[in-house]
Amino acid sequence: MTLAMQAKLLRVLQEREIERVGGTKTNKVDVRIIAATNRDLEKMIERGQFRQDLYYRLNIISLHIPPLRERKEDIPLLCNALLKKINVQVQHWVDGVSPEAMELLLAYEWPGNVRELENVLERAINLMEEDERQILPEHLPPALKKTHKTKDLEEGLKDLAGILCDTEKQAIYKALEATGGNKSKAAKLLGIHRSGFYQKLHKYNITFAKK
Repeated sequence: MTLAMQAKLLRVLQEREIERVGGTKTNKVDVRIIAATNRDLEKMIERGQFRQDLYYRLNIISLHIPPLRERKEDIPLLCNALLKKINVQVQHWVDGVSPEAMELLLAYEWPGNVRELENVLERAINLMEEDERQILPEHLPPALKKTHKTKDLEEGLKDLAGILCDTEKQAIYKALEATGGNKSKAAKLLGIHRSGFYQKLHKYNITFAKK
């Protein structure tokens, strides 16, 4: 909304009167305004993009609705409600979402929020055969499947990193045992520079008394 339009809206809220486009007569109005935004209006005020007086005029009672990625437990319920609506619109009666497809929906971050979820479900229904009654993974966009694969890969890499750390710690302990706790000899045994060996001792919080 431009600053000029903001000024006009502020006048309506303050004076409770409007003029029709092309008209010359002022008409009184008695309305309640419900406003919604996905912008950070306080930051816009700081940048001079939103009027502070209009902000305080509108912000009497505020409700914060978290983005869909922060309330994924709502996705199954939203799917049920949206499917009922879409069923009527496209005249294709779908019972629900398969567990495998739901797993993909829950893994996705939903930058477009509920509107994007509705679009994904409608797209899925349009791709289904007439006798199909459940949304399957193959009905979903590639972006959702890619997200799931990426998360699986990240988890796998975390597991691998943990395994490597455990293996490295065990090797250090064995080298220290074999050298009677002599750190210089243990480092040489492992083929590691002494400074690097000390860094690993600190990293893994390893203490070993010299025998």
